[in-house]
Amino acid sequence: MSYALQQFEILNQERVVSIRELQMNPSKVLKGITRIMKNGKSIGFFLDKEALEDMLEDFEALNSPKYLASIRRADQEIREGKTLSLGKVMKKYGVKN
Repeated sequence: MSYALQQFEILNQERVVSIRELQMNPSKVLKGITRIMKNGKSIGFFLDKEALEDMLEDFEALNSPKYLASIRRADQEIREGKTLSLGKVMKKYGVKN
């Protein structure tokens, strides 16, 4: 997965709450990846256990020479046109969306 796609995936999972919401009901708002805002500015982040473990796993993978080499090979195959788009794969196997 490309770095940009990973960033999008993280942002897509992020919840945004105000400091007031947090003060009123912390157990309700602190889930997954939560950005805490005050006066329109980020003042902190909360990561639940699962989100933290996922992030640590990603950091470990990004430090693995074998994993990084596989990403470089995949990127090269994409540049060389050796891959199929999702649409073509779906069409080939008769999958309708």
